[in-house]
Amino acid sequence: MAAKDYYAILGVDKNATEAQIKSAFRRLAKKYHPDANPNNKSAEEKFKEINEAYEVLSDKQKRAQYDQLREAQSRGFSGFGFGYGPEYAGYTAGAGQSGANFSFSFDDFGRFGGLGDIFSQIFDRGEFSRYQQYAPQKGQDIETELEIPFLQAISGGTTVIQIPRSDTCSTCSGTGLQPSSRTQNCPHCHGRGTVQFAHGGFAVSRPCPYCNGRGKIGGNVCYDCQGRGESTRTRKLRITIPPGVDNGTRIRIRGEGGPGISGGPRGDLYVTFRVQGHDTFERKGNDIYTTVKISLAQALLGGEIEVPTVDGRVKMKIPAGTQPGTLMRLKGKGVSGLKGSKRGDQFVKINVEIPRHLTPKQRKLIEEFSKA
Repeated sequence: MAAKDYYAILGVDKNATEAQIKSAFRRLAKKYHPDANPNNKSAEEKFKEINEAYEVLSDKQKRAQYDQLREAQSRGFSGFGFGYGPEYAGYTAGAGQSGANFSFSFDDFGRFGGLGDIFSQIFDRGEFSRYQQYAPQKGQDIETELEIPFLQAISGGTTVIQIPRSDTCSTCSGTGLQPSSRTQNCPHCHGRGTVQFAHGGFAVSRPCPYCNGRGKIGGNVCYDCQGRGESTRTRKLRITIPPGVDNGTRIRIRGEGGPGISGGPRGDLYVTFRVQGHDTFERKGNDIYTTVKISLAQALLGGEIEVPTVDGRVKMKIPAGTQPGTLMRLKGKGVSGLKGSKRGDQFVKINVEIPRHLTPKQRKLIEEFSKA
């Protein structure tokens, strides 16, 4: 039995707010109220339907459960038929065979308390758990940290990392059995590894629970993987470091995680970067800070000096009379931002170097300069 479309009954969108639902209910209730429609059976039924819809959609918990039910029914979970064959209690290798049918409505949904409980009623808890276990699932994601030099974080590049990763066992090719083992086709799925059941008018496949989806029974457990069908090995992987990564930057590499379950896709690899410090540069966001020393004469008279940047050394003009601690900017000499954001600048702090020891000639010239 399909759940009623309470949103359509109230004439609102499925994403309607509480205020919109309340407003729609008041408008329709006033229109179809029995007092306004005496002896009108159609209006009376419509009024009851409006109240029923509002009772569900105005309650957050009931509305969430109702939305789950609608989603499940949109995927075909409106009725279930299971074929019971003599060779295996509970499932058959074919679909569409006659058997018991189980259907539910929104009333069932509320009584069971949630979508998971409905499925438990349909399968029984043990069977549903096994169905989840053998259904195709994405493999586990892998997390790793990578420490990289400061300048490599700025410029990007490639590097090779080593990660422990589960792969199909090379000894048994994923069967979990010794290659020389004598096996036979599973009599329940006839070697296919899957069984089918009638589901909402469709034939739905799932891994055979008798042979665990292998299609074979018997044989000796693989000595290398102990029957798991997979083994853990260290794998070398070349990865690309995007220009501008910083401490804590995390990237995803699809399909380099753990193996999928029952034919599901591999998981992903997540790499978190840790950036080493630098003797010359300090990073703040996309800007770079550094300090340079100039002589007293350069500070007084001005001139041109070479300054280190993350791109190499560049020339920078020093104005006459530059004071110690002055912060000068080299535009566009910072870090290229991730995802196309604007490149930062480099800020150069000026330190004036005061000589500790003067020659007699230097001392005399300084005294003359002081008198002047």
